[in-house]
Amino acid sequence: MSKPIRGFKINTILDRLAVDMLHVLEQSLRAESFERDRFHLATLLTLSRRLYVNNLLYRDFRVDQHSQWYRWTLPNGGSAKVHEQSIVYLHRVLSRRPRLAKRLRHEPGNMHLLLAVLCRHGEPAKGWPAIEIRRDLKLEATGEDESFLRPLAMELAAQRARLADDYGDESRRRRGEYGPIWLIRGHCTAEVPEEMSLFDVVEAVPVPLDEQFAEDTELQLMLVRVLDALNERYMLLRACGLDPEYWHDRDEPSISRLRDLKRLRTVAEELLRLSIESDNVDAYRRAFAEVRGSEKQLGGFADFDDFATSEVGMAILRYAALSLDDIMSTDEGGEEWARHESIADPAAADVEETVTRRQHASEWVEMLLDDAPEWFDPVMKHFFVEVLGEGRPIHSMAGDPGVLQDRAFRKLLQADPELARVDEDELAELLYQRANALIKRGLRRRSVANT
Repeated sequence: MSKPIRGFKINTILDRLAVDMLHVLEQSLRAESFERDRFHLATLLTLSRRLYVNNLLYRDFRVDQHSQWYRWTLPNGGSAKVHEQSIVYLHRVLSRRPRLAKRLRHEPGNMHLLLAVLCRHGEPAKGWPAIEIRRDLKLEATGEDESFLRPLAMELAAQRARLADDYGDESRRRRGEYGPIWLIRGHCTAEVPEEMSLFDVVEAVPVPLDEQFAEDTELQLMLVRVLDALNERYMLLRACGLDPEYWHDRDEPSISRLRDLKRLRTVAEELLRLSIESDNVDAYRRAFAEVRGSEKQLGGFADFDDFATSEVGMAILRYAALSLDDIMSTDEGGEEWARHESIADPAAADVEETVTRRQHASEWVEMLLDDAPEWFDPVMKHFFVEVLGEGRPIHSMAGDPGVLQDRAFRKLLQADPELARVDEDELAELLYQRANALIKRGLRRRSVANT
């Protein structure tokens, strides 16, 4: 099977996460049965890569960084390091059931639409490509077809029972006005929970899906939208220096207030960086007045003293000297989070985007190896063929122990002075960096050749 190259021309960390989550979904949803524990473990291992530890997950520099890693036992008897914050992220972000957006009327939410897109890649002979999802006041649950009942209809029923009436007022109003949300396949219908998490969606999918499902651009864009929505509060908390483990599930500060506090922290840290102010409190006091301007409030606070004596204000000010991170990238205005829809842009004309998103990995690897064999040492040749060409994982995942466990590859790594002395997590990042450099070199050559 040919697979698209993934993970090299990605504009934001969320786009990159969507790419890697697509790979995890491929490993899990093409199997004859869905294994929940393996899916969660693969997600944790993905989030524990240094790329996400450094650029996505919350980092508290008051805590010894080495103490935040756990040794996790794998199904094959081996072990891998899992970062503490990847566990927090899985439970606080990916397991969250987002509320229905107020702008929606009768339309299903993004999680429901993601479920529908995945289901349409079920077995064609059973009618999955023609399924619908919509609200309807008149429909009732029907159909006893085994392929519809298991896992989809029964799993959705179990999810509805767990959710009960614990969903938002907006969903309640829409449900009363337009009816429940139904997934419809021919004569079979199943009611869908009003609110679903990403894991709820995945666990209801009628596996196995077709081999090419991850290449569906509609699915790719929908997954990015879902991750974007799930991440917003987490990333704002991270940008404010507030630990998501304690703040993520609260209603306050709201998203709008967190945006204000993010602006406040950005200005205060700039004042400290430029030595305009040397004291944390003075920097935040000055920044509060500057950011609030003529408005009556900032982040829900009438003045700086109200902010400084609040729970959230004390949390921010107490550790203001420990700059937790660069603020996550935003659009040019700095106010709204960028929409991360570059992953599956079918109209992309840029040479690099075209190659990385449209060319199949096997073709790209073969082209590079044929055109410039002198660029590749034995390590990178093995990496390109197995990881990019064959789509194999670096670390152990369902059905594959991972390229790092290949005996021949281990020998090659031991012969490399730089790679032989680093642990597996750092090793994976170094390999990706080398591969990235080779791909960019090849893209430049291709771009020059086409001009």
